[in-house]
Amino acid sequence: MFTTSYIKLLRQILGMTQREFSKALGISAVYQRHLENGIVAITEAYKKRLYKQFLHDEQLCSAVSTIQSLRGLHGV
Repeated sequence: MFTTSYIKLLRQILGMTQREFSKALGISAVYQRHLENGIVAITEAYKKRLYKQFLHDEQLCSAVSTIQSLRGLHGV
């Protein structure tokens, strides 16, 4: 489920910049950029932050997955 494209799409659907998104997660904007660009791995701690902040909303998760499917981004 968690790919760099999924995380970037989630942020874009929320209408947030990397800086805003990273601030909401309590991480640096540089770290967020590195995650989205695949420079650093997606950690369990990062996943927990995503769940706590954003992914508790099943409608949001469903929207991201649907858009990702329509774009053909699975596994990218």
